[in-house]
Amino acid sequence: MKRTLLLMAGALCFSFGNAQTVVVDDDLEGFADGDYLALNSDIWSTWSGVAGEGTDVDTFISTEQAHSGVNSAKFVETNLTTGGPTDILLPMFQNAGVINISFWMYVPTGNAGYFNIQEAPQPGTGWAFECTLKDDGSVETIRDGAVVGSGTFNHDTWVNVEVMVDLDIMGAQVFVDDALVGSMGWDGFCSSINFFASGNGFGPGLYYLDDVYVENEMVGVAEVATAGSFDMYPNPANEEVTLDLNYGGKQVYTEIYSLTGELVYAANVAGTSNVTIPTQTFEQGVYLVKAIAGNSVLTQKLVVKR
Repeated sequence: MKRTLLLMAGALCFSFGNAQTVVVDDDLEGFADGDYLALNSDIWSTWSGVAGEGTDVDTFISTEQAHSGVNSAKFVETNLTTGGPTDILLPMFQNAGVINISFWMYVPTGNAGYFNIQEAPQPGTGWAFECTLKDDGSVETIRDGAVVGSGTFNHDTWVNVEVMVDLDIMGAQVFVDDALVGSMGWDGFCSSINFFASGNGFGPGLYYLDDVYVENEMVGVAEVATAGSFDMYPNPANEEVTLDLNYGGKQVYTEIYSLTGELVYAANVAGTSNVTIPTQTFEQGVYLVKAIAGNSVLTQKLVVKR
């Protein structure tokens, strides 16, 4: 369901032309049962970056539950004192437009689910809000230490979580199964979603995640440019990485960002070219590679290892 931000200051209604750019669309069916998620993905990472991939900070694919297909990602809190250690990050790095986020969570009876959104590119330096689906069936959304919404959910069934962030008017709302459970202001980017294996103090954290979808609705744009594609190799990279662009006659603006949000490479190139980018000066870690052609923005994860 498409969301329109409700302004508490008054019943204002606006109508704009718009275009949607898909940022993430992952049903988790491209993995095998038992695979680590971040280690085997081009888009998922961990809170600690590449160092956490394939460790207990990474989560794994399970066939125990699924909203669609046969796979989901399973989050189990094994440290009941501090939470975790499983701590997964989905980078988005959106700084304009209306970002619509949707995913499905399954929380077994007696357990809790949790996620937060980061406003700053560096995880842990800018918290937008955190939302807990508690062991008693209640939902609580907190921003800056204050409760900004609440509601209820059902255990032992898949529930749809939706977040709508409007970076044009700097506000956001959170929904669980179409019910509003949080409404707040915003003062940063929409940088990443963090799924932490924790009940946030409200029961043991145990939940499954599936069908994650993120789009950016650029208000005022009439239509979406025809999307192209690009391949990237080798990945992981050491000394260099090659982008194989498939955008026809379009010019493509390419960017590479570190997970701290630093722009480490940018260039305008032909849409049918192979571009080799030196990476020997890049520090080891995870980077986001963006290819921008008109209103089309595609992002892939690059890992630099030595």
